[in-house]
Amino acid sequence: MQASIAISTIVLLSLVFSACSNSNEPQFPTVTLTTAQIEKYDASCKVCHESSVTGSPQRGNQEHWRKVLSNPVDTVMQRVINGYKGMPPLGQCFDCSAEDLKLLVQYLAQPINK
Repeated sequence: MQASIAISTIVLLSLVFSACSNSNEPQFPTVTLTTAQIEKYDASCKVCHESSVTGSPQRGNQEHWRKVLSNPVDTVMQRVINGYKGMPPLGQCFDCSAEDLKLLVQYLAQPINK
């Protein structure tokens, strides 16, 4: 099951991050999460990605996410799925679908409207 999630996520993110771009500069799409996805974000992502002491790329910090998204999409998603450095596999969002994971990465990378 994780393999099918990985493949689906890689394909979806490849399309999203490469669409309408002729440069190697990462795109920062604007996404709107559903209530269920916000709950997943709050339960699984927020604790690390909104606390600078964790060393994780911080939500909305385009400098952090530019570095992450400069990697090939399949590398980014393999890290999300399998874990990377201090990030556990799937970010401990074990009920996240491939679509959830894609949108959560996009949500983390998009600028925060203040």
